[in-house]
Amino acid sequence: MGAFHKVQSFRNRLFQRGSPMRSQVLPANLFQNRLLSLWVHRSCKETASTWASHGVTAIFEHPPALACCPPHPVEHKVIIVGLDNAGKTTILYQFLMNEVVHTSPTIGSNVEEIVVKNTHFLMWDIGGQESLRSSWNTYYSNTEFIILVVDSIDRERLSITKEELYRMLAHEDLRKAAVLIFANKQDMKGCMTAAEISTYLTLSSIKDHPWHIQSCCALTGEGLCQGLEWMTSRIGVVKSFSIPKRVILSSSLNTRHTVRGRGLGHSCSKYLLSK
Repeated sequence: MGAFHKVQSFRNRLFQRGSPMRSQVLPANLFQNRLLSLWVHRSCKETASTWASHGVTAIFEHPPALACCPPHPVEHKVIIVGLDNAGKTTILYQFLMNEVVHTSPTIGSNVEEIVVKNTHFLMWDIGGQESLRSSWNTYYSNTEFIILVVDSIDRERLSITKEELYRMLAHEDLRKAAVLIFANKQDMKGCMTAAEISTYLTLSSIKDHPWHIQSCCALTGEGLCQGLEWMTSRIGVVKSFSIPKRVILSSSLNTRHTVRGRGLGHSCSKYLLSK
């Protein structure tokens, strides 16, 4: 059997077995390319590169050799929401880098991968300005966790936060999502306590969604680890959605560029691992 026929045969087997490649449009000549293994098995670059160096025929004669490629980890989708100036982006980058970053109001979204105890969270930080809140629902699909960030000194707009919270919880796409509320800016004089915020938001009335409220300070990182610990404890209880890997993760309309991260910082990781 010629090399081209081997390629075609393997291509057919991929489709018959319900490969993830099945839904993609794959031109026949792509399968004659020496770099095919890099394209098909881009998650295992070292192994793919080795087979590519032997040519495309070798990879099709010995496909079991690629079984060493580990499966993609399940990514648990998280949306970070709240009113503008609540501290959402600051919290996201505390998770990622364990340090404060200077931010500007988010127009669109930022997205990062945070890894805690080998659990992968894909976190979407969504802009909270009034003009952007109507678009929050475009991010809801497959969401497992909602992180609601509350500005603990913004008493005047807490009623708006409450309205947005219950609007989200009523959405069909969030019916299985767990809710983590961060009572942020606890370092500020005159701030509301987590208990006060819980009472005002009537969190005790939420029966269909697991929820937890956590005091925190985004600037120092205090309380953030405890919130993530609660989220990791919910894994396996909340139904997981497997989200495909993306080549480009950022849908941000901001000028700053978001990248994949490994998070958390060392001090935070040690805390989590010691619990």
